[in-house]
Amino acid sequence: MAGDGEFSKKLYQCAIEIAEDGFECSMIAESVLENIEDMHAAREIYKIGIVKSSSADEYSEIAGSVFDNLGDEDWVREIYAMGLERAETYYEHVDIAEGVREKLADAAWAREIYQLALEKAEKDPDRLEVVSSIIRYLKDMDWARVIVNQVLSRLQ
Repeated sequence: MAGDGEFSKKLYQCAIEIAEDGFECSMIAESVLENIEDMHAAREIYKIGIVKSSSADEYSEIAGSVFDNLGDEDWVREIYAMGLERAETYYEHVDIAEGVREKLADAAWAREIYQLALEKAEKDPDRLEVVSSIIRYLKDMDWARVIVNQVLSRLQ
């Protein structure tokens, strides 16, 4: 039907205006790409999502979505860096490290972020959760073994 594209764009604009955070903007951008295949509009929506983001998790979500849908690795790297600036917990650092490793295939940067996660992990179960991610994403059994041995030595 003629005019459906314009109507869709107006609906998406309304959705963007009421979107509260980066998660919602990311979902809207994905919907724009899926339904009207407008990469420029999606990129602009992701930019709005970045502005509306307040947590590391939101930046990580947007970075993953940008990678999957736009493939812009340089921008993804910038978005993950913004998330790192907001990251406060070990879990947020782990989430970003996993994304960096999985999406950007950057093991060196992921390792740096995992190190930050270990510094944030206050309890041994948290450290073991970081180790689990290190094993899954970095496949670094030597480093994982060192961390596990540190945890075990504190238990004795």
